[in-house]
Amino acid sequence: MQALYKLFIQDASKLYVDALEHNTTEITKLVDIYATLNRMRVLSSPKVIAEADNALRMIIDTYARENTTFSGVRQSISHGFPDPLRAFSEACHEELKMY
Repeated sequence: MQALYKLFIQDASKLYVDALEHNTTEITKLVDIYATLNRMRVLSSPKVIAEADNALRMIIDTYARENTTFSGVRQSISHGFPDPLRAFSEACHEELKMY
């Protein structure tokens, strides 16, 4: 499970940065992360899956927003930069503590 969570976090992080910089993406960029999500569905708790779904929705919604500059990111960090993977990471942490 840890390897799947790590892969999901890596792929989602790359997508999030891409979403901050662009208003659209190639659908093929989403294939790997959805494949990872579906592999996680076999092994993970409903909470982890729900948080992964929420993270992906937030990332996809970010593509619809105005592009962000580095100075915009820097300013957002000081005002509570939205982290689409925080709740997912915390859910994974809780789940992995049970094993």
